[in-house]
Amino acid sequence: MAVKFVVKVTGLKGHCNVGHKIGDQFELSKYVSSDLCGAAYHSIYPYIVSMEFGGMAPWQTEKDVIGALACPDGYNQLTMEIVRVTE
Repeated sequence: MAVKFVVKVTGLKGHCNVGHKIGDQFELSKYVSSDLCGAAYHSIYPYIVSMEFGGMAPWQTEKDVIGALACPDGYNQLTMEIVRVTE
């Protein structure tokens, strides 16, 4: 069964220097970061790998969705959610 992930930008306080906006979506995997900023991808990568193999974060309420993930730029805070899609 193939697994892919869709990352959705759910919030932004300030201005994203790469130009990401609320509502942007990126299809990616543990090998491909799509057009998602490298810093943001780096911060969510451990969750992508964990979710690929069935892992969950302690605060997850849904098996295939993890939210409240943040870009490392604390001044221009971009928040994201990851949705696992199995085919």
